[in-house]
Amino acid sequence: MSTATAERPASVAGAVAPEYLDTSAAAALLSVSESALYQSRHGRPLCGSTGPQWVRMGRHIRYRRRDLIEWAESIAREGERATFGVPLPRAGQ
Repeated sequence: MSTATAERPASVAGAVAPEYLDTSAAAALLSVSESALYQSRHGRPLCGSTGPQWVRMGRHIRYRRRDLIEWAESIAREGERATFGVPLPRAGQ
C-alpha cells in the first residue's frame, strides 16, 4: 500500500531527501553556521580546507547532498578538527 495521498505524491510524502540543499539545510547537515559556508564561498577556509562545492541556480546558491558528504568525509580523512579553520596538530610537530 502506498503512503502517498491524493494531495501529495509519494516522492513528497515519503522520506526522500532533496538532492540540492539551500545554505541553511547544508549548514545544518555539516553542523556549521550559514556564515561559515558563505565565507567559504568567498575564499575563507572552512575546517582548514576549501569549502564544499556549490552551484548557482538563478540567484540561489545550492549544495549537492553528495558533495557535502564527500567533503565532510575528506575532512575526516585528513584528520582535521570540524571547527572553523583549526587543524589538529600533526604527529612530530
